Amino acid sequence: MGKFPEHSQTSNVLISNVPGSRKKLFVMGAELEASYAFNVLSPGTSLMVVGFTYCDSLDIAIVAHKSAIPDLRKFSEAIETTFSELKQGSL
Repeated sequence: MGKFPEHSQTSNVLISNVPGSRKKLFVMGAELEASYAFNVLSPGTSLMVVGFTYCDSLDIAIVAHKSAIPDLRKFSEAIETTFSELKQGSL
């Protein structure tokens, strides 16, 4: 099986979830407070959204090409607003 040709676009948006521990984790006695993603866009991909769960929290990492989403802060605020509305049951 060969690799994709250089010009082949396999996706433009990638959405994933990474389930984490439901129990608190510790390293040398220090409690893990949060985890952060490091994502790299593959060629042709404009947006990557990854959800991470840890205990009772959900953290979302967003990486986007500036041509696709010029204002990443506005995009992330829209996600926060939507989750708040879902939590309140207004959606």
